[in-house]
Amino acid sequence: MIEQGESLITVDVRSIERAEYVEGHKAASRKDSLMSPVYFSVFLFLLFFLAYWLLQRDQVAFGIAMAGFLLFYGSFKWVYFRQLREARARGNKMLPVRLTFKEHGVLGETRDSEAFRTWPHYVGYVETNKVFVLLPLYRYYSVIPKRVIDPTILAKLQELLSAKMKRL
Repeated sequence: MIEQGESLITVDVRSIERAEYVEGHKAASRKDSLMSPVYFSVFLFLLFFLAYWLLQRDQVAFGIAMAGFLLFYGSFKWVYFRQLREARARGNKMLPVRLTFKEHGVLGETRDSEAFRTWPHYVGYVETNKVFVLLPLYRYYSVIPKRVIDPTILAKLQELLSAKMKRL
C-alpha cells in the first residue's frame, strides 16, 4: 500500500454550481491547448498544400483523404464536446466528495469509493476566481469551488498546492 502521510487539509465538496463546473472545464481545456494554435496552424498550412496538390492529381484520392481527415479530426473533437456537455449538464453526480490533502498526495472519498493519487500523478493545478482545478496526468480533473473552503484554509490550500504542484 502507498504511504499516504499525515492529513494536512480536508475539503468537503457537497455541491458544485453549473457555472463553477463550466469554468473548471474551460480552465482544464485551456491547459491542454496552450501550444495547440501554433501546431494547428502549421498542420492546416501543410494540409492545405497537400489537399491542393492531391486535388490537381486525383479528385477521388482527394475526397478519400478529406473524408479520412474529417473522421480523424471529428473523433478528437467529439471527446471535447462530450466533456463540455457533461460539464454543462450535471456536475453533482459524484458528490458529496471529501478531498484530503496529505503529505504524499490527495485522497478523494465519495460515498461509494475512495482513491489516492500521489503528487507526481498531477500535471498541475489551475486557479480561477471561483474554483481550483486539479489536473491529473490522465482521466478526470477535480473541480473545487472556493466558496466551500473556509478563508483561513483557503490560504493554506493555495500555499500547499503551489508547493506540491505546478500552477498552469
